[in-house]
Amino acid sequence: MRAARLIRETIELRDGRKVTLRPIRPTDAVLLVDLHQHLSADSQFYRFFGPKPDLSPAEAEYLANVDFTKRFAIVASVDEDGERLVAVGRFDIAEDEDEAEVAIVVRDDHQGVGLGRAVLERLLDVARGRGIRALVGEVLAENVRMLDLLRSSGLEVGQPDGSVVRVAVPVTDTPLIFRGLGIVARSTTAIADRAGRLRRRRA
Repeated sequence: MRAARLIRETIELRDGRKVTLRPIRPTDAVLLVDLHQHLSADSQFYRFFGPKPDLSPAEAEYLANVDFTKRFAIVASVDEDGERLVAVGRFDIAEDEDEAEVAIVVRDDHQGVGLGRAVLERLLDVARGRGIRALVGEVLAENVRMLDLLRSSGLEVGQPDGSVVRVAVPVTDTPLIFRGLGIVARSTTAIADRAGRLRRRRA
């Protein structure tokens, strides 16, 4: 899948702030380091399941370079005297290509305003188009905010196995391609309808 076919839109959060959702780019490596530096120690811990005060340039380069075939990632960016990332969502497809492992991180000052849910919904749209059955992941039992996000999205969250809760997010067959186009009243731009234009050309 080409990155250009992924969702690209600007949405308004519940507090009125606007963020742009787009595919990750290799040049985002330096922005990933900046995002990590702006995460609280708790957010770093929840994302990496342990203390992670620094994200090395090599780690950032690996995370920023995805093939959009087996590894997918979208980012949320804002203009703060230059572009900064405030959220990243990604999934890696398992060997059997039936499930994909998902991870989402949101900068602390953008948590609790709907951004995590928006990123998850877009990842589900992309996974649906890729034919994935479910997004799976592990969440630390103490990560109450993420577990509440999953529950509020209508998902069944299991009991902790030790300190970890395993979550499976089903990817339905509902044809919600580019969900952002369905909430255009809250979107200031929605320019991801390339697939529709391609179909019209073929017709």
